Amino acid sequence: NIPFSSLNDIIPSDVDARRIKTSLTHATLELKQLESNITQTQRRLESLCARRDEMVDQTERYRIALAPYKRLPPEILREIFVACLPETVHLPPRTDEAPLVLTRVCASWRILALDTQELW
Repeated sequence: NIPFSSLNDIIPSDVDARRIKTSLTHATLELKQLESNITQTQRRLESLCARRDEMVDQTERYRIALAPYKRLPPEILREIFVACLPETVHLPPRTDEAPLVLTRVCASWRILALDTQELW
């Protein structure tokens, strides 16, 4: 839009200089407005991302609360726990195998596993 550029060595006339100054003022104002809009948009994006993270956590808690294994009676869980025992007994027991790993899933599994004599 501007007939003069930083690479142009022509000196602008007074009329052209006034037009360029006016254009510079308008461009500077628009630049400030754009920067302000970008800042506001970034803040909004951060807020939306934080809310999304909260909703991801909340939906995961709901899914966990409705997990089918939570409806299994303790007798069935005990049978499953016993079936999970490794064929070879390790001394000391391995922490990444039943029965120890079962005690780390949740509080109710810990209580049930510790109370299941066949595991120990």
